[in-house]
Amino acid sequence: MPLLSGIQLIKQAKKTQQFIPCFDISGGNVDILHAICEKLAQRGSSAFLSSTPSSIKDYFGFSHFIKTVREIADKYNVNITPHLDHATTVEDIDRSLSVGFTSVMFDGSKYDFNKNIKLTRFIVKKAHECDASVEGELGIIGGKEDEIVSDLSLFPTLEEALTFISETNVDFFAPAIGTLHGLYDSKPNIQWSLVKQLSKACTIPMVLHGGSGLNSSNIKKLVISGFQKVNYATDIRIAFRSGIQKGLKNKNHLKPQVYFKKGRDAVASFTDTVLDIAMGE
Repeated sequence: MPLLSGIQLIKQAKKTQQFIPCFDISGGNVDILHAICEKLAQRGSSAFLSSTPSSIKDYFGFSHFIKTVREIADKYNVNITPHLDHATTVEDIDRSLSVGFTSVMFDGSKYDFNKNIKLTRFIVKKAHECDASVEGELGIIGGKEDEIVSDLSLFPTLEEALTFISETNVDFFAPAIGTLHGLYDSKPNIQWSLVKQLSKACTIPMVLHGGSGLNSSNIKKLVISGFQKVNYATDIRIAFRSGIQKGLKNKNHLKPQVYFKKGRDAVASFTDTVLDIAMGE
């Protein structure tokens, strides 16, 4: 099946899904990919399959990522969008677009408001010329995910959010609302007043970063408020590692396939849980 842009995926999947999950696949790991795509096929679901530039480079690179995603998605006949998450440089955006990514996120949170707008607008123009969609971020989403690390959260105002959307022409908007990357040490400080304002005023799909560890009731409330893409990374990595650790307890098995399958099974189980929420079951 052809790789879909993020906008195409949303339009195609919203008929049967309340939101579209974005699963981090750790640079293009084949075991994680098989686990997720097989479960998507079983459930008749669609998803973004993403990774950050550092994870992709630490694995086998951008071309390998796209080739692997395409082949495994085709094997299971599922609709997916390969998504570059948290790119902070134009060079990484260019490289991803050149090999076939159909969705990219530019994270300009380290820049001031005006420079973030300027760079995001530039990237939107590039990506749209390649028929790829763009996600832009405003504010600072705290926590840690690969090269993205912040000890604080900074929330945009409604006026800033609407200005950012109109001046950049992004397809998806990822506002900082109090969720975190990585593990939650305490109850998330979600800015519900900001969420309510955005729900009424934002005209494009919003993206929820920090889906891992967030309870289903909060996710459902945020989805109703306009968050149509929900990102998961940390929980997938924890599931994969835990499954492999269980497989390694059997000292009689030397084949990696044996303990990697335990990791795949754990990822499949987590995927199933997410899809239960995404499909309203």
